This record gives sequence, structure tokens and C-alpha cells, in this order.
Amino acid sequence: VTYNFVMDANLFGSLDGTVTDADTGSPLVGADIDVVSGAGYTYSATTNNTGYYEIANIVAETYTVSCAFPDYPTGVVENVVVQDGQTTTVDFSLEGYAFWNDFESNNGQLLSNNTSGWQWGAFTSGPNTGYSGTNGWGTVIGGDYTASANWTLDTPVAYQVEAPNAALTFWH
Repeated sequence: VTYNFVMDANLFGSLDGTVTDADTGSPLVGADIDVVSGAGYTYSATTNNTGYYEIANIVAETYTVSCAFPDYPTGVVENVVVQDGQTTTVDFSLEGYAFWNDFESNNGQLLSNNTSGWQWGAFTSGPNTGYSGTNGWGTVIGGDYTASANWTLDTPVAYQVEAPNAALTFWH
């Protein structure tokens, strides 16, 4: 008995793109790109020193492409179609989680639940200076605070940073 059959060869294309910081336009070097299809094909790449990545010889299929970089939320693009003999470009422009303020020129929009407790301004007691200059946040910046005080300092917007990159630092 002889069986004649033909196997269809997979068709292949390429996927490329760049990953940049949305605020500065700077390349995000070392960003991880993951590519997954509903059929189970998976590919990965890492951006180079210009923020560029390329995956050659990817099965022509529909994919979900994700981009991860420390201190940035993961970017995801769904329904990316890679066609035979074609290069499909998926660029990512990621916005960082970072919140930075030295509190010298403003209060950073932080909110004190007790204005007699946490205060922002020029220090008038202690060393009369802050870590980064003359202004900053402190507990009763003009004198002493009571024992067992329970005051909070809040942000107007929730900042979510994934471990191990989360940090809140005070100098005192």
C-alpha cells in the first residue's frame, strides 16, 4: 500500500520594532518582547542599544505582542498579523511609573491629613535645612511633634510600582 500526501509548509514572516520612553523618546535598552499566538507559537527578543528588536522566521499567524521593562507598565498589542514574506512592525512607547520630587520648589501635590502634623515649607527648627535645600516635608517643621502622633501623607493619585523596583526614601 502506498500513501501519497502533501504537507503544507509553514509560511514565515518577521516582526520588528522599537521601544522608547514616552516622555523623553529615549530607547529602552534591554526591554523584553514576548510574542504568543493562539496556536501556541511563542517567540521572544530583547531590545538592543537603540531600543530595536527583530524576530526573523516567525510563523505567519496572529499574535499578541507584549513588552516589559523595569519601572514601566507592560505594553500589550493584540491581533498582530504576521504575513508570509513580510515584516510587521510593532513599536512601543512606554510611560514610566516614576514619581520624583525633591520638594524644593513645590509640595509634589502630596496631601497631609493634618496640616499641623505633616507640613511642607522652609524648616525653622532643627538643622534649618532639608536634604535637598531649604524646603521639604517634615513633621511640624517649625518645632516638636507630640508623642504617638498618627499623621499620613498621601498622593493624589495611586502610584503602582512592581517589586523589586518600588521605593520610598526619606532622609532625616
